Amino acid sequence: SRARLTPPLRQQSDRQALSDALADGTIDALVSDHMPVGADEKALPFAEATPGATGMELLLSLALKWAHANHIEMIQAVATVTSRSANVLLGAGNISSPSLGQLQVGGLADVCVFDPHAMWQVRSTELRSQGKYTPFSGLELPGQVRATWVSGHLAFRR
Repeated sequence: SRARLTPPLRQQSDRQALSDALADGTIDALVSDHMPVGADEKALPFAEATPGATGMELLLSLALKWAHANHIEMIQAVATVTSRSANVLLGAGNISSPSLGQLQVGGLADVCVFDPHAMWQVRSTELRSQGKYTPFSGLELPGQVRATWVSGHLAFRR
C-alpha cells in the first residue's frame, strides 16, 4: 500500500520516457504531489488504502539521483525543482512574485542549503512529514539538506 499513488506508478518504459523528456526540456519541471497519508489509511489492503505518499522532503535528492543516473549536470537537476518549477507557476499566472525561484535583493528568500555529496538513506521514522509512507523507503539518496529558509525564516536545520 506504500506504493499506491495517484496517478499510479507505471511501467519502466513510461518512467524512462518521462526521464528523457525532463532531460531534453520537453517537460519543464520536476515537482512533488506531496500527499502524506497516515498509518491507518496505509495499513489497509492495497485496493482499499488511501493513495498518496510523502514526497516534498525527498524531491531534491531524487532529482540529484535522476541527474547522476542520466549524466546530467547538477545545476540542471536543481533547476528542475527550483527556477524551472517557478517559471511554470509564473507562466500559468498562479503566482505573481517576480522573484520566485531566484535569489535577488528584496526577493522572497526561499533558500535550501544542501550537501550534494552527502549520501543518506530514506527511513520512514526519520521523515519530518506527518505521513511516514513512501515507496522510496530504504533507498540511498544523494544531497542531504542542511537548512531551509522560507520567506527569510529558518524552517529547518539539520
